[in-house]
Amino acid sequence: MRGKFIVFEGVDASGKATQQRLLAERLKKEGYDVEIIDFPDYNAPIGKAIKEFLFERYDIDRETASLLYAADRRQHYKQITNWLKEGKIVLSDRYIYSNIAFQHAAGVSLKWLFEIDSVNVQADYVLLLDLDPKISYMRKKRRDRNERDLKYLTKVRKIYLDMCDGVIPTDPTWVKIDASKSIEEVHNQIWEEVSKWIRK
Repeated sequence: MRGKFIVFEGVDASGKATQQRLLAERLKKEGYDVEIIDFPDYNAPIGKAIKEFLFERYDIDRETASLLYAADRRQHYKQITNWLKEGKIVLSDRYIYSNIAFQHAAGVSLKWLFEIDSVNVQADYVLLLDLDPKISYMRKKRRDRNERDLKYLTKVRKIYLDMCDGVIPTDPTWVKIDASKSIEEVHNQIWEEVSKWIRK
């Protein structure tokens, strides 16, 4: 039986890494085989190039940056595919939808962004940790080029919400989680949704 591919999305400092870890721990306690993965993968060559771009050590246009992000995901295609074939639950901190939200907010074609990621594994479910960009801005101390402009982050959030609400159609099932609540409350809401998905 194929596993489940669950993605955590949202603006920065919305708690994605924390909630990914908590969900992985709970699923393992329930007896599920779980793998976690993060994007960009800053330990890989492409991910390192992305990090240099984010912290403005060099400059490229947004289309080129979009291709780097897609390539970063593509290099993990076989790994994710094999995990799913083995029946594992894969939890990803960011995925295709980050590229769509952040790059489309910067003016990149929505249609083209979907096209360049069409070669990648498609997620089954997306947990959108929704957070007011003002709160994100206050939580984050060290900010990269994507995190300094509140107007830009507001556009990013709107695109995320449009994907979640189906205004921008995507394949996965989306659920919006209020990320302004406590860590425990957010985790409990996530578990309520995920526990239904994994039984399907």
